[in-house]
Amino acid sequence: MKQTLLRLSLPEGVRIYPNDLREMLARSNLLPPEFFGYDPDTRFPLCEAPTRADSKPTAAQAANRSAIPGVRIVGGRSWVGVLATGQANKPLLDAAIGPALQALSNRCRAPIPVQIEEHDLTIEGQEYPSAYWVREMVIKKGGSKDMDSDAHRALIKSRIETGLAKQALAYGLDCPPEHLLDVRVSDLVRPRGLRIVATSGPTGQYAQLVDVAFYANAKLRGFWFAGNMTARGYGRIGFGDYARPESRSA
Repeated sequence: MKQTLLRLSLPEGVRIYPNDLREMLARSNLLPPEFFGYDPDTRFPLCEAPTRADSKPTAAQAANRSAIPGVRIVGGRSWVGVLATGQANKPLLDAAIGPALQALSNRCRAPIPVQIEEHDLTIEGQEYPSAYWVREMVIKKGGSKDMDSDAHRALIKSRIETGLAKQALAYGLDCPPEHLLDVRVSDLVRPRGLRIVATSGPTGQYAQLVDVAFYANAKLRGFWFAGNMTARGYGRIGFGDYARPESRSA
């Protein structure tokens, strides 16, 4: 499965988060609802409100039954960008190049280097563990302040396994079964609360936000995600030691 990344490099010392870029693009009024993960017919979230079994799906829901974002706003310490998975979603990324470049140039008051990258999304089982990390993984349901460490790690492990399996299934990839993946959560860093912000502004809802280090008997390549709100750049999986994560995808 092909992925296309629009990478916008930031000037030294400037930090702009994926959510910041998303808000800039929303204010531009130049991109369709599908870019932001909303159904053009109902205006409901495509990826957070699965179709009920007894209801008739809209055209957009029928085209994305797995409810996985086709476009995500992503970023790192020195860049932000737009990620499209699959050729069907590349036109949405192409439409965002001009508005994104204009918005960042205005914010930074400096030229913004642009790169278009092509990545292959793959997953392969292996007989030894590789180290991975997840930046700002969001858990909307299932977590609580009273959870002990073992229960918390079990919840995170389950969400990582579910995220990998769901994406692999949606993109026609063979994901190793859980007992062969052997996901082991080695560290949970800075668990904290995250206030949910909707298009209309901050809500009264909160989710759990946590950075994760884990091992898995799998070779991941491309941009994989775990947890909720991945369309906003949360939950990106990277390769290597969490203390010194690589700036690229897994």
